Parts: sequence; C-alpha cells; structure tokens
Amino acid sequence: MTRILMTGGTGFFGQSMVDYLARRGGEGIALTRLARRGGELIGDVRTFDVGSARFDAIIHAATPARAGIPDAEMRSIILEGTANMLEQAKRCGARRFMMVSSGGVYGEGWTQPIRETDEPRPVTAYGRAKLEAEAMAAASGLYVLLPRCFAFTGRHLPRTEHFAIGNFISDALAGREIVIRGDGSPLRSYMHADDLCAWLLTILARGESGRPYNVGSDEAISIRELANVVRTTLNSRSVIRVLGQSVPGAANVYVPDITRARKELGLQLTYSLSQAIRASLLEGESA
Repeated sequence: MTRILMTGGTGFFGQSMVDYLARRGGEGIALTRLARRGGELIGDVRTFDVGSARFDAIIHAATPARAGIPDAEMRSIILEGTANMLEQAKRCGARRFMMVSSGGVYGEGWTQPIRETDEPRPVTAYGRAKLEAEAMAAASGLYVLLPRCFAFTGRHLPRTEHFAIGNFISDALAGREIVIRGDGSPLRSYMHADDLCAWLLTILARGESGRPYNVGSDEAISIRELANVVRTTLNSRSVIRVLGQSVPGAANVYVPDITRARKELGLQLTYSLSQAIRASLLEGESA
C-alpha cells in the first residue's frame, strides 16, 4: 500500500482524486488529505507539522483558487507552503514529492500549443510564484515531480468561480443566457478530472525528477465554440451572447503540447470534450 499525503485535499484536485480512487478500488493507495477544513488532517500548509506520521509520497496541490486573493497572500501560500511541505517530506520519509504547478508559469501571448521547452514568462503573481516554487522544489534534494496543469472540468469544478467551462455548464443547465465577456476567440482546452488524476499518479510513479510535464488536453477550442459545445451537449436552449468585439491579430492560445507525456510516459486522453462535459454532471460515473 502506497501512503500518499495530498495537500489542498478538499479542492478540485483533491476531491477528484478521492472519487477517482474510490471507483477503482483504491489502486493500492492510502490517500490522506491535508486541508484547512474537511480533510483527514487539518492545517495550513505554511505551518503544518507532520509529526510522527510516515508517507511514501506527497502531492502538494494546495493553491488559492478563488479570484481576488491579494498577491502577497497568494505568494505566501504558494512559496511558504512549498518550503514547509518540502521540509515535512524529509521528516516523514517521503521518497517522492510532487509540486503541482501550472500552465500559468508560461504566461500569455502564445500563438501555438505550449511546450515544456518554451521559456516561461509568467505575468501574474500566481504564475511567478508557481515558477519559483518549482525551482525551490527542484533544488531541495528530493525526487521531485513537476506537472504543469492547464484547464480541467469535472463534477467538483466550481461553477460560480472564474472558470469559463464551469460557468457555461451552470448557465446551460439553468437555461440562463451564456455570456462571453470577451470576443470568444481565445483558444483553450479542457481535460476531464479522471484523466487528470490518472496522469498525476503516473507522473508520480514514473516521471523523471525535476522534469516538467504538461498536463491537459491538446484539443484546442475557442471560448465561443466551447459555449456552443456545452449548450449542444447538454441539450440546452440557452442563448449565447458575446459582449466583446473581435480584435484583429493572432489568437491567444492557452493549450499544452503534451507530446512529452505521451512519448515518455505513454499517457493518453480518454475523454473527448463532449464526454468530459457530460461526465462533469455525473456523480461517481464515467461518460
């Protein structure tokens, strides 16, 4: 039995992992979740003390997900939290440490799918802190896994936060108008939570230390097209309204190139976008 401690255990990643393992008989994993509330362990990642507990691996996924968090608090949670959990990993005997990073480290302005070899150029406090946390983890002397996670959907994704696909699903189900704040041209992609969990566990088990791996779908879709796919998939009569005006120029692309994960680790996507949308509505079932 592999003992894994997962921080951010009651967020989207943590709840999705619990569901994923439960539907697969646990896959030989004993998962313990750390969260500020609701987890098997309660605490702040910046100050949590593992005590005498022993774990084989740590998945450090605690990250502020709400919009509007002050930059200083964002940096504190990410950087001080990572520093503390690296120390706790050494104390609890963890052989592997997964620093769950983000496609946000790459920044903005890309015109094609982003590769791990592209130079990061983060523009937000979140992206800069994640990149610094990656470097901190890589320099720790531990066996460190670095998944850079993009965009996802699943039944635990908040539908009232700043996630376009969650907002669109909520509006389509309620028959409300689906509002696109911009012009709908940016290209995005969405991986289902089950694929996310499968990829994270594979990277944890077989990834190369200190080597970033993009985690996400490479099925690019514009925000405008996404709204249409959500509406069609859910058989909704919602009207789609685009508030922004089209601006000439190259599209804003936030889509990962996942060639490395495919070739080195044999990872594949098992959900299409429409399947992922349908599965986001189902409790404990696959599409």
